[in-house]
Amino acid sequence: MSTGGSNFVARWVARLALRIGRGLRAARRPWVVVVGLVYFAGDLACIAGREGWRSSVTGSLVHTMLFGPIARTVLVRHDQAFVILPITPDEEPRVLVPSEQSWDELSRLVEQPGTRVASVFAAYASTSDHFHARAISTSDWRVSVRDFGRNAELSPFDTNRALESVREWNMTCEARLGLRPIDVDPKRVTTVHPLGILHNALSLAVLVLVVNAVPSVTIGAWRRRRAARRMARGQCAACGYEFGAAAIERCPECGAARARGEGE
Repeated sequence: MSTGGSNFVARWVARLALRIGRGLRAARRPWVVVVGLVYFAGDLACIAGREGWRSSVTGSLVHTMLFGPIARTVLVRHDQAFVILPITPDEEPRVLVPSEQSWDELSRLVEQPGTRVASVFAAYASTSDHFHARAISTSDWRVSVRDFGRNAELSPFDTNRALESVREWNMTCEARLGLRPIDVDPKRVTTVHPLGILHNALSLAVLVLVVNAVPSVTIGAWRRRRAARRMARGQCAACGYEFGAAAIERCPECGAARARGEGE
């Protein structure tokens, strides 16, 4: 970047900082604190009425204070199917889904010598990035294939064969059996929630304004009352030095200008 460009950026940043500083100084009002607290109270009410509200930082804090720690569960959904792997390569695998009838049949098949049953388990785990409202959610769809009878790993050939059988079963399961297809393709999906990002930005801005206004409302009001009392007693409003009957313009102790009416 050229020197002219760097100077332009520096001037722009300086002007922006100056405007932000002026805005913060102008926001040192009691009504800023009141409006900010009302906003956060409404926010808490909205979060409490939202599904998964305890996943936010604020919601987790409130729930922990009222009811104790939260036991989180990340597993949202899971699907399972069983593939009967034939002994000979010429036979076609058969797919079963868990039901009262299929469990009985699986029990009989597992007990038969030479029969192999592959368990295809697909789990949907979701994690969310929260500050106050959900901003980014990441979903992991993971698939595992194991030998149901021995609870052991299958060979790559049998694993691919079981997955292909489930894929073929998916093509007709909804029309023929009224069942939902089982997604056996692992994937990772990241979703950005613009309203959550906007909500966090607005909450952070209100928080900055409230934190900036609180000292002016509390400490500033106390200082103004203290200065008024000192002026009424004929003292320096800044340090409390006794002026007495001296007609001076500045305090000899701290150098602060003498306010109008002091010692009068």
